Amino acid sequence: MNEEILMKRLGMDLYYNPASISNIVNIQQTLFNSDKKDIIVKLKSNYICPALFPLIFSLPYAGRLYNKNIKLTHKKINNALSKDLILYGVDAHFQVNSMAVSKNAVVPFCYAPVLNDDVAQNISNIIENIPVNLSSEYQAAISSQIMEVFNNSYEHGHNGIGSFFTSYYEEEEKSFKFTVYDLGVGFRKPIEEYLKSSNKDINLNLWTTSDYIEWAFTKGNTTKHSDYPRGIGYDVLSNFAIENNGEILLCTNDRVCHVRKTGKEYKPLSKSILGTFFSMKINLDRTHIYK
Repeated sequence: MNEEILMKRLGMDLYYNPASISNIVNIQQTLFNSDKKDIIVKLKSNYICPALFPLIFSLPYAGRLYNKNIKLTHKKINNALSKDLILYGVDAHFQVNSMAVSKNAVVPFCYAPVLNDDVAQNISNIIENIPVNLSSEYQAAISSQIMEVFNNSYEHGHNGIGSFFTSYYEEEEKSFKFTVYDLGVGFRKPIEEYLKSSNKDINLNLWTTSDYIEWAFTKGNTTKHSDYPRGIGYDVLSNFAIENNGEILLCTNDRVCHVRKTGKEYKPLSKSILGTFFSMKINLDRTHIYK
């Protein structure tokens, strides 16, 4: 091994659960805290849930914040992971232009440097290409959920680089997943600053990251000073997921929050994630949402 290059191997299979997110965050922080500038991560996994792609394939971008040159490699053999990297636009994204949105997949892995009309158009294209005959009202409802998460990542996360996004439909379980991951400051800092500036009678010394997430999920709470209601909020996102037999995985600072019909479950992280990861799964196997 070249002593000037850090070589890491990602060989575990990663599924849609808090444990997989925790494993990726550990790898993420190991790379960022390394004393090596040039880093190569070899992907050896047989399966990585596409909803987690933004966490992994944002690493070359995130490395810039730490003066790291991070390169991801994988063997392009006929296995499931290689097929998924093609199907969900990851290969095309990095081969064509590292700053471009891939156009050759139905629901591609995307990088959005800024929140603009291109993001809205891409969301519209994704909704239209979900291979389920949904009503126009339900398509609009899903679009508003995705757009709200994007708005949060730029307006609340102090997001300087941009956001990473993926979405896909799983035929076997009739479910749709979308993920938005930003490289901002996370929940804790902006909420803490807002509460302190608002002279709220709250002892923040006793708060954990779980408390900040609970605050964000409470109806009416926002860190934006405004005279009018803003957005649909995390409480509406949570309700939408639950009403559609789905779930949410949210990871920020040193916590993973898993939202399901049974309630919220918090898992601590041994290392803090960079930014905020938000993923929603909804069940589309319901006749009343079809055209």
